[in-house]
Amino acid sequence: MSRSPSRRSSTSSGGWRSRARSSSPPVERTSSLSSVRQKVLRTVRLLPQAVKIGMEPEAAPPPVREEEQPLNEPSPPQEPVKSREDELQEQLADLRNRLRDAEARAEELVRERNFLEAEVERVRADCAERERAAEARTRDAEAQACAEGRLRGEAEGREAGHAEGLRVAKVEVEALYLKKLGGLVSFLESIAARLEEDFAELVALNQPRMLRLWFDMLRRMLKREVELKPDAVLQVLSDVLSRLSDKNSVVIYASPEDVGLLQDNLDKEFEDVLRGVRHLELKADTNVDRGSCIVETGLGVYDARWRTQIGQIDSTLDKLFQKLGKVTKRPSARKKGVAAEPASETGRRRKAAAKGAKDSRERVGAVSEAPAPSVSEDA
Repeated sequence: MSRSPSRRSSTSSGGWRSRARSSSPPVERTSSLSSVRQKVLRTVRLLPQAVKIGMEPEAAPPPVREEEQPLNEPSPPQEPVKSREDELQEQLADLRNRLRDAEARAEELVRERNFLEAEVERVRADCAERERAAEARTRDAEAQACAEGRLRGEAEGREAGHAEGLRVAKVEVEALYLKKLGGLVSFLESIAARLEEDFAELVALNQPRMLRLWFDMLRRMLKREVELKPDAVLQVLSDVLSRLSDKNSVVIYASPEDVGLLQDNLDKEFEDVLRGVRHLELKADTNVDRGSCIVETGLGVYDARWRTQIGQIDSTLDKLFQKLGKVTKRPSARKKGVAAEPASETGRRRKAAAKGAKDSRERVGAVSEAPAPSVSEDA
């Protein structure tokens, strides 16, 4: 019964030693196991008696002196040698079992270590592969970023250069056009000034011709109106009679062609204007043109003939031509070799000439529109 505890303790101590040995490298652990086995076997062969492995040897009882031993107590019986050999055999078998267990455990640990080392190598290889892939992705991203940055920079630079080129070209074109247009504007201004001067001179020179032409047209229009309106004398006579201030004695001189018309319409058309006239006489006169008349009263004579009106217009035109003679006889500045006047001076001259022409037209129109523009009264 006393051998079981020693076997358990030796087993536990042997397991601890085998675990301690298994933590060493495989080669060293194998060699250490073989050396321990040899030592154990050598010890078993050389031991004269059984020794408990893994436990401290029991202290031997102190020797008893012969004189101290009681004489009446018998000595303890000695164990036979065969039991000791059995015990050694059992211990040896136990050691062998533990050795086999330790070797199996060592082999299992070696396999585990190899597996772990392979797993570590695989993990390292995987990590290295991932690092290489990450580095490759990083390089690709950097290269792509550099390419995109370069393309973007080229595009921005191209746009900036294009905009700058357009701006410089616009400035240069504007300067060129301003330079050319400046010369063109000055040239056109000089042409405009010359045209204004020529126009003013042309108007001043052609005013007499235009007035004469207008006068001829007026004469033809009057003649044509008399031909188209046989009763034109009625209107002329009505205008003259409405202006009379002396109605005691009235003598009317008319064209022989208009006498019959006046006799038929005298009482009907002129009833209001002849009211208060004491003496009325109608006479035919060959000196009176058709469509016109002469009225004689106690205060004077009213000449309403067309020829008299045209003569007055002609005399008015002569006076107007005399006033405009200075303008028509003024020499041109270019003919004398003098520089042209400024545009403002030319404009003033043109305005003055236009105003003079307008005044002359107003005067002539006033004379032509009057019903009896020429009336000569005898005192």
